[in-house]
Amino acid sequence: MKQLLLRILIVSLFYIFPFHSALAQLTVAKEQVVLTMNYSTGMEPGTVRSSEISKRTPEIRPDEEKTYPSTTGKPEDISKQIEYYYILDRFQFAFQNYCEGKSSREHFIEKVKNNYWNLADTIHLSRKSIRCGLSVLGGLQSDSLPVYIIDANNNNDYSDEVIRRVTKRITDSDKIISLSVPVTMDYFLNNKINTETINCYISSSNPGNQLNDLSFCFPAFRYNSFTYDDKPYILWTPIESYQDKVYLQAGKFGVPVPDETDPINIGQYVALGDKQFKVTRLPGNRNRVVLEGDGSVGFNGKLPSMPANVKSTGMDLRSSQVGFKAPLIQGIPVTNPDDQNEMVSLDKLKGKFVFIDFWSTTCAPCIADFPEIMKSYKKYSRKQFEIIGVVDERSAGSTLKLLKKHGITWPTIKTGTKGTVINGYDIISYPTTFLLDPDGKIIAQNLRGDDLLKKLETLIK
Repeated sequence: MKQLLLRILIVSLFYIFPFHSALAQLTVAKEQVVLTMNYSTGMEPGTVRSSEISKRTPEIRPDEEKTYPSTTGKPEDISKQIEYYYILDRFQFAFQNYCEGKSSREHFIEKVKNNYWNLADTIHLSRKSIRCGLSVLGGLQSDSLPVYIIDANNNNDYSDEVIRRVTKRITDSDKIISLSVPVTMDYFLNNKINTETINCYISSSNPGNQLNDLSFCFPAFRYNSFTYDDKPYILWTPIESYQDKVYLQAGKFGVPVPDETDPINIGQYVALGDKQFKVTRLPGNRNRVVLEGDGSVGFNGKLPSMPANVKSTGMDLRSSQVGFKAPLIQGIPVTNPDDQNEMVSLDKLKGKFVFIDFWSTTCAPCIADFPEIMKSYKKYSRKQFEIIGVVDERSAGSTLKLLKKHGITWPTIKTGTKGTVINGYDIISYPTTFLLDPDGKIIAQNLRGDDLLKKLETLIK
């Protein structure tokens, strides 16, 4: 009977809203919801998602170079040529190169580990190469004019493309969109290769020296607008981001204005009403979002009578996002590696505020923050406030040297060491920090400089 009701519910979604594509692109099954995302141009006002494209230079490792496509048709009248290649879907790119023998199994496994990918998700990837990257050729025309060619149709041939002048980087969203070039890309979904066109904006902070800082952005996003328990929500995700993530806008309906507040990563939770849904996958280069939870019947397809703002409690779940109980961290301090009695654990620090600092021994900004963190550590007692450092040690002994040099006395544990538990954090950059309240719930992320002290002054009287 329950299955029959669910089938009726799914069919009703398509008949209640025959003219709203976003609502029609939502599939409900037992404990799982699949949202098909719509494509829209646009970006958060005043921001540019831009970074340097990886250059194809002689310094690139040979095993990396052979994974890139071979290109032809490079104009002879462009001097000082340098080629770039940007990978839009890194997981797919790494997997297809492994399947075709262009990279070793060891190299692929290393990439999976470093990027926190799930090997089981390779069943959703194409074993055959697809166009999931982008070639760009930069150089000088007439010996001084910086230009570029983007392989917009992705056929690995520049001869049928337009030579464009490199412009100075701007932040005006409308102008960025107008200067963008439509690029053909592939994605793998439903066991078949699909093709789409997305916009790419090429620019430089210094057009006279574009060979060193040619950069890109994709002024577009994917979204789905839906209702849950008669309340409106929008779930959206950038076309491009180093890490798969989505953003939730509660109390809103329709096409969103992108706002990169409180990102939700794979394995973290989306709060809909009083239910929590885990984001498990973003297949097809984020053309879909798969959520898991036990409240799928709440996707009833009815338009709300009035908007509602929903806040996540998340007290019964562990996740490295604000509003949730922090995943367990424990380990033996590097200062006493042989003493099991010195085990540091979040579970032993209940009743006090805790600052977790993920840092690396080669991260200059991390080390530069030590004096500011020390101000908070000295101001408050260990009954009120504690710090746990989690260090990525790049050379043997470097952690102890840095701790001694900067007078760090709070417990520091090392990643990749037996006994160290940091599952659930998936740190991809340093520094990354979390502030926990006395109940172990995360109340702030990535506090830098004197922000920690300012925050604690509002919390500890």
